[in-house]
Order: sequence, then structure tokens, then C-alpha cells
Amino acid sequence: MAKKPKAQVDKETTLDMLDIRLGHILEIEDAPGTHKPAYKMKIDFGGDFHRISVGRFTHTPREELLGKEIVGIVNFPSRDVGDTESQALVLGVQFPKVESLEATPLVPLQSQTLDQTSLDQKPVVDWSETFGRLEIRLGRIQKAEETSLVPSPFYSLEVDFGKFQSKKAVAPFSQVPPNELVGRLVVGVLNFEPQKIGDLESEAFLLGVPDPVVADNEKVPLIPLHPNPKIGGKVF
Repeated sequence: MAKKPKAQVDKETTLDMLDIRLGHILEIEDAPGTHKPAYKMKIDFGGDFHRISVGRFTHTPREELLGKEIVGIVNFPSRDVGDTESQALVLGVQFPKVESLEATPLVPLQSQTLDQTSLDQKPVVDWSETFGRLEIRLGRIQKAEETSLVPSPFYSLEVDFGKFQSKKAVAPFSQVPPNELVGRLVVGVLNFEPQKIGDLESEAFLLGVPDPVVADNEKVPLIPLHPNPKIGGKVF
């Protein structure tokens, strides 16, 4: 039986309020004082913009995560996690067949340039009023086709979100050939109003990071670092 997503929300008052940035993990160690195992990570979000984050990614060895590109939200209020002040939320999806909230981080499908020093930092926002209202789930691309949209970085996609069923999506992922997208894991917001892009309808908004080498609206999809998390799994 299909599961219904959360109540529909506006992109402008939820996702667009979030300061989501690509980062490199510079340092990583076991987080002190936490009730459950977690990592304390020092992350470079471009230039001198560094943040400390505590996250439950310990199912992946530290040496495998060190230096990895991850995606974090940097405009939530800092909070104490164990003995550490965590200043950013690193996005992940639940690791398969492990304890709840043990996650694998989201990473870009292709390596990206990190220079984000020109980005204006967005105001601090409340988690529950923005991210907490989004239904962000893991899906697998079943079909990918080029479109006739001009200019056309967009593909028409069909994505299986497991218990949330398949959704149509139109996404600017054309730096990756369509045949290489089929079977790929992606993450999408499922509770925005369907959007018309040209004569195509997009039922899911797929998340990606900008590709600075090409057009401004071109993006590289986000995928989980671990290749086999649960389809339909929640991103947190």
C-alpha cells in the first residue's frame, strides 16, 4: 500500500530558506560524551568557512569518510551533542539493517569544485519550520530521457520511491548521460506542488549541487555514499 507524504509545503518557505553547501571532511574522530556512537567532523565548506558537525555515521570507517565531499546545512542554530557544539547538519539516509538514525552521508555523483566563498550566508532558521516539514526520500531512477526544452539541461525521469511509489521528475542533470542515470540512487522532495517545466510535469524535486564548470542551472545529483540503503528511506 502506498504511503502518503507529509502535508504539501511551499518550496520558498522551506527548502529555499536552507543554506545547503558542499563540504570536505578535514578531520574526523569519535564524538565525546554522546549517548550513542557518533563522529565529530571538522568540515571545510569553502575558503575559511569551517564548521564542526556531530553525526551518526559510524557504520562507515573514519578513514573512508576523511576527505569525502558531503552536503551540510549551515544555518540552523548550533546545538550541544554530547560534549561538542555541533554547527552544521550533515545530510544522510539511514544505513540498511542497522539501528535507527545510523546514516550514510549524501555525496555528489561527480566530484565538484569547493570554492563557495562568494555565497551569501542565509539567516538562521528553525529546523522544524523548514527541513522538518519536508518529505525527502531516497529513490532509484527507472527511466531517463532527454527533453526538447531549450535551453535543455533537463532530463525527464521516472523515479521509484518505494512505499511512496514512482514519481515523474524533470531535473537538470544532463552532464550525466541518460543511460548512466538509470539505476542510480537519488534524493527528492515529495511534498511540493507538482511543477510544470515546459510541457512536462515534475512530481518530485530532485536534489543536486551546482556544477560550476557549466551553466548556472546545471546540477549534479546527490547520492548516498553507501550503495544499498533502503529505497524510500528518509533523508535526515
